[in-house]
Amino acid sequence: MSGWERQSSVKENDKKSDYCEIIRDSGKGSVTIKVFIQPRASRNRFVGIHGGELKFAITAPPVENAANKMICRIIAEILSVPMSNAEIISGTSSRHKLISVKGRTVMEASASIEKIISAGWVSQ
Repeated sequence: MSGWERQSSVKENDKKSDYCEIIRDSGKGSVTIKVFIQPRASRNRFVGIHGGELKFAITAPPVENAANKMICRIIAEILSVPMSNAEIISGTSSRHKLISVKGRTVMEASASIEKIISAGWVSQ
C-alpha cells in the first residue's frame, strides 16, 4: 500500500455517522477500534460504517492470517503508527474484529478516522 486516493462510493450518511463509538480508550496509551472486514475484494478500500464498525474491503483471503495482517497494516497506516503497534485482540477468525493500537489517543485516532470517513479513501 503506497498511499490512498479518493473513493467516491462512501455514502453521505456514513460520513455523518458517530464514529466515536467505534474508537475506545483502552488505557496505557492505546485505543481499540471496531472493524468489519470483507476479504477477497478486488482492491483495498474503506467502505463505510457497518453496524457500529469501520468496514473495509481487503484483497487478502481469510486464510493463514493474511486478512488479519492486512487489516492491521491498513489501520496502522491510517493512524500513522508502526504495524507492530496494531494488534487484533478479538475476532481473529471472524469478520468482526477489535484492534488495539498503541501510541494513539482517542482524539488522534478519531481525527484520522474522520479523514477517511469524510473523504472515502481507497488504497492504491
